[in-house]
Amino acid sequence: MSNFREMARKPGQVNGAAVAPLVDAAELDAKIYGSLGELSAGKIVSKPIPLGSIRPDPRQPRRQIPSLIRAEWGQGYMESLWEIWLRHYAQENRLSYDQ
Repeated sequence: MSNFREMARKPGQVNGAAVAPLVDAAELDAKIYGSLGELSAGKIVSKPIPLGSIRPDPRQPRRQIPSLIRAEWGQGYMESLWEIWLRHYAQENRLSYDQ
């Protein structure tokens, strides 16, 4: 059994293991994420696009879309997916739906 003096804190150690010295939060942030100057250098600006122009990648699974709707949709444009889904929802809930 070790005595109390051996368990006492030593500079640069926690429970006998070496630890890095504490740094300023801004310095730590810069080490992890880079400096602000580096961030603006590779700036990417997003541009809005119409929902109807989005085509999903057929290699990715679409398990969140019910199979009945996915089969009728056939991997077309997203706009047609929403129309099919809305029509099925309206039919299931006995609501009128005019396209």
